[in-house]
Amino acid sequence: MKLTIDLAQSPAALMTELTQAVRIALGNKFYIEEAEGEPAFTPAELANPAVNVPNGLPALPLPSAAALPAATAGSTPASVETDSQGQPYDVRIHSAGKSKIGDGTWKLKKSVDKALVEQVRTQNAALLAQAVPSAAPGALPALTPAATLPAGAGSLPPLPAATLPPVTPVAAPDAEINVTDYASFAQYVAQQVVKHGDKATNELNRGLSHYGLVDPATQQPLLALMAHRPEIVDPFYKWFKTVLGA
Repeated sequence: MKLTIDLAQSPAALMTELTQAVRIALGNKFYIEEAEGEPAFTPAELANPAVNVPNGLPALPLPSAAALPAATAGSTPASVETDSQGQPYDVRIHSAGKSKIGDGTWKLKKSVDKALVEQVRTQNAALLAQAVPSAAPGALPALTPAATLPAGAGSLPPLPAATLPPVTPVAAPDAEINVTDYASFAQYVAQQVVKHGDKATNELNRGLSHYGLVDPATQQPLLALMAHRPEIVDPFYKWFKTVLGA
């Protein structure tokens, strides 16, 4: 057996139909308790006209690029079925099955509150009174062309090549350095400063001052001046190594 259930019906009618389907599937061996009457809506649902959208007013489509015909206030979309009073079916007040009575109006639920009926009808009338947009959205304004750069702005002179000062590589603290010239001695000095800290710095400055390797302007010891005195590299190295106890 195949059953077809209409989901676009009131909650009460849907519950009744599902209960009947379960009865048929289970047979007469099981008892299903029946609740009397239809399930009541919550106060929030009763006050919200959107609860009726699936069975009443459909969502309005966005206007297309073509011009839409002007709509008159109070006109009803063709897809919405109304009764003889122009009211759409509303699950909050109308009985299940979307049936009508002799005068062509929707059949009301049993014992439905008259105040609720008037409230719902007023809400639906206000919804139906909203006019459909009568014109297509205006064309987007033309984009303003980008401002052109002044002549010569796109041909800036290239940046000068960056020149970095030579970097003296620092050897590992335990690496053995064969000192033969100023460059290798500078490596040795950097290694010993890492190992001995201020002691190496102070002894280095003392030796540089002894050999007169000082900045003429500030009179501060300057290791770089040893590059011009290759003859003192070996004796300075041996003395520096001795005072550090290396």
